[in-house]
Parts: sequence; structure tokens; C-alpha cells
Amino acid sequence: MTDATPQVSAEGDLSLEGRPEQVLAFVLGGEPHAVALDRIRLVQRAEDIRPLPQAPEDVIGMIEVLDEAVPVVNLAKVLGLHEADHPEHVLVYNSGKGLVGFVVDEARGVVSATRAPLPQTLRRGEACLIALARHGEETAYLLDLEAVLPGPVGMSAARKGGYSAESESNGG
Repeated sequence: MTDATPQVSAEGDLSLEGRPEQVLAFVLGGEPHAVALDRIRLVQRAEDIRPLPQAPEDVIGMIEVLDEAVPVVNLAKVLGLHEADHPEHVLVYNSGKGLVGFVVDEARGVVSATRAPLPQTLRRGEACLIALARHGEETAYLLDLEAVLPGPVGMSAARKGGYSAESESNGG
């Protein structure tokens, strides 16, 4: 039996770098991304999105989840990534502010991944990009969806530096 001590990252987040964890893998802006599974309520088809009049710029509509109206955020737009012409899925996230949907190109499913620290070139202070998630031959960007929620700290903080998926090679 080995003793794996959790490490505290530079951002103060408790992480288990190198230990497998369950994440939801998805494609956003044509690149692999992932989020921790613990706060994902469900994945729904994007075709269920209905327009929401007078919504904030990043909210593209709403979906209904168990008779509850859930706003849907254009995650690619918020992060400054290429927006898919026909996104396929909405990740329904259970935030501290209630349910929020994030439209993504395609949800791939639950995978076991290990966290790896971000390369220096991607560390720009924004809290939404927290680590790399490695599963199989693929390396994905691990996001903190709480950091991109609408509000004074959420989306505006994510926009300050943005990030480019093209600035990191698959070699790590």
C-alpha cells in the first residue's frame, strides 16, 4: 500500500496530481477538454436549447432540466476559442449559483485521467484552466467551470487572458 499525499498547487487548489480521477471528456474549439465529474449533473443534446430573449451576451438560450429552466452559456465564446457551427451537447453543471448549462462541440464520455501541471506558457492567472488531464494517448485541458460562471469574478476573469489551445503541443 502506497501513501499518496495530496499536493497543494500554486493556486491553492488541493489536487491529486498523478492519481487517476473520473473526468468528463469533451471537445471544445476542436480541442480535447475535461472537467471533474463530481459537479456534472447530466449531459443533454444541444438541439434542446431554446432562445432566451434579452439574455446576457454569453448566454445563448435555456434548456429545461426536471422542469427547471437552466441558462446555457457559450463556453467556446467565453474562453475565446473557435465556436462549432453545430455543437452537439450541453454539460449541465451544478454550480454554487444553481444549474448552468455549457454548450460544447461534443461530449465524449467519462474517462479515468491523471492530472499534470500546466506548462508555464499556459499559466496566465486565469482560474478556469487548472491542469492538464491525461487519459490514454490524449492530453486534455482540465477546466474549472465555476471560474467561467456569469458574474463579476467568473466570466470577466476568464476573459482577461484567455488561452489558446494551439499554444500547447500534445507532447506536454
